[in-house]
Amino acid sequence: MALSEAIVNQAKEEARDFLEYSIYVLCTFLEVDIETVTSAIEIPVAEGDPDYYNYVSLKRQLSAFEALTS
Repeated sequence: MALSEAIVNQAKEEARDFLEYSIYVLCTFLEVDIETVTSAIEIPVAEGDPDYYNYVSLKRQLSAFEALTS
């Protein structure tokens, strides 16, 4: 069963919406500028820091969002 183009486009739109919100929340929590952040962001904390994996998640979500919007 192949997915129709309309279903694929709807899924992409829903993914973009989710990622936009999630990126906004993480940026707010981490005090990162939402207007300038990209997936190339340098993680400013050491791996042992409690926020390290929040930054990793932010980078991954930004990469996924960039892939969906390019």
